[in-house]
Amino acid sequence: MAEDWSEFVKRYRMRHGLTQMRMAEAIGVSQRTISRWERGEDRPSLDQQKLLRDLAWEPPVPLLQSLAASVIHCPAPRALSRTQNLCLQALSRPAIEKRPSVTEWIGRDLVGIACGV
Repeated sequence: MAEDWSEFVKRYRMRHGLTQMRMAEAIGVSQRTISRWERGEDRPSLDQQKLLRDLAWEPPVPLLQSLAASVIHCPAPRALSRTQNLCLQALSRPAIEKRPSVTEWIGRDLVGIACGV
């Protein structure tokens, strides 16, 4: 089955709140290239396709739950936030002690902060 790269690229970019320019900078292409991909006028190279797939990979829920449990019980300041919408999932006790106000972000969407929006 052929990948619809125009949809894939646009969906990824929109989900992460990126402009075409920001996405282009992040993966090392021009904004014009992103625009051509989204319009279906061109396709990413095989290396670029692999990079895009790697960036879009989402871990399965059981793995996220296991990672969250590991972070919570970690003796060092740690946080877990790599999910589909960059939602803060867990914090270690030392992380909370270091900055108690960070607990307000548990369960909240961090895309705006991560993307500088």
